[in-house]
Amino acid sequence: MKYLSTVLALAAGPALAECDASGLCDIAQGTYHIAVPDGVDSPPMVLWLHGFGGSGAGALRNRGMVDQFLERGYAFAAADGLARSETDGRRSWSFHPERAERRDEPAFFAAIVADAADQFGVDPDRVVLAGFS
Repeated sequence: MKYLSTVLALAAGPALAECDASGLCDIAQGTYHIAVPDGVDSPPMVLWLHGFGGSGAGALRNRGMVDQFLERGYAFAAADGLARSETDGRRSWSFHPERAERRDEPAFFAAIVADAADQFGVDPDRVVLAGFS
């Protein structure tokens, strides 16, 4: 199973994430982590949201869970919530009305899907949003 393709950058058109060897991808709205099954063309994808204080990297380390998706032909992308503050590195989501000004989460998730489709060939019409808190 591969964790990413090569790092890509385009001068024109939509900007692609810069991804490192661990599967961490950095897009304008934030970061996500991805694992892609080998030998599957246009795989469906699970977009995973971590619980309060978690991280996408932590979700990707849960090999018992991630490998089950990969073995079934799904790509697994785990989004990173934003750090609550500079002094509190715990991550969470900006869905609550008092935190919504920090990031438009639905737009962030759409950007992850678009980037994963461009870079890893994920089928953007077959995405499951899931998570655990």
